Amino acid sequence: MGESIWSCAPADLDACSGYKVAASALYGSAAVRRDAVLDALRTTVKATRLRHYEACIAKRSSSVRVLVENLGEPHIAERLAQICDTFGVHHVYVVESRRRLSFPYDNLASLRARNVNGAEKFIRFHFFDTAAGALQHLLHDEGRGHSTALIRVECDSEKRSPAAISIDAVDWHALTLGTRRICFLLGDPLASGLSPRLCHAAHLSCFVPSLAVTPQFDERFGLLESLAITLAHLCEIHAMVGDLAVREPDEAASLYESCLLRSSKSAPKMMAKLREQPPASNTKAALERLSYY
Repeated sequence: MGESIWSCAPADLDACSGYKVAASALYGSAAVRRDAVLDALRTTVKATRLRHYEACIAKRSSSVRVLVENLGEPHIAERLAQICDTFGVHHVYVVESRRRLSFPYDNLASLRARNVNGAEKFIRFHFFDTAAGALQHLLHDEGRGHSTALIRVECDSEKRSPAAISIDAVDWHALTLGTRRICFLLGDPLASGLSPRLCHAAHLSCFVPSLAVTPQFDERFGLLESLAITLAHLCEIHAMVGDLAVREPDEAASLYESCLLRSSKSAPKMMAKLREQPPASNTKAALERLSYY
């Protein structure tokens, strides 16, 4: 009987695993390294779905981010996650100074539940109690070596600031050049909007021309649609680059693992079976890493 797959080094997986690993530009690269556990999980996912996941991850952006303040209603949070997932925004910063962000699935613990597959499962949320804490993390702790432009998103209404400019007048390419990043800021328009701390920190304000939002109860959705149109504009002019795998390979690998584990009903059984066997050190580390799921 041949050597067990779980005692193989990554370089020897082809010889001892028995799994046929399809060619991939992402899996097996510096961003997502091969290991025995992921090889096994890939066999539970259809090839067309694997290609879809890898295409989505290839479009994920590290240089374009979003910060929201006190947007707490579940339907608003769900729409925010859908927009970010659709246009490739991976990092979302959430300031909860007055209101906790919640999804239709009742609580934040649902982000870990396998039986819920909303768009929020594939977004990296960073939670903060204060705007100062969010800015410290975004600009200093995490932003070392990067120049981050903070851009306030507003609706085209009588309440927008006089300094706000149309998205067509912004030089987006200059803002995302090289190691530069941009972060869009959104506050609750039905409350006080962005806090003074975030308003003062914003480098500029932008709006989508003629996006009329008349009923007051639609104003939050109007703000989110302004964000969606702005992100679509960045994609159209090629100012939004899918650079997550290049800038943050660990994040790309984590997202890939999450996709594999949540795409198959047999994944939990497969993981349980793997944990019953005495894995080699590299496979044991992979199992510990994936125990989050």
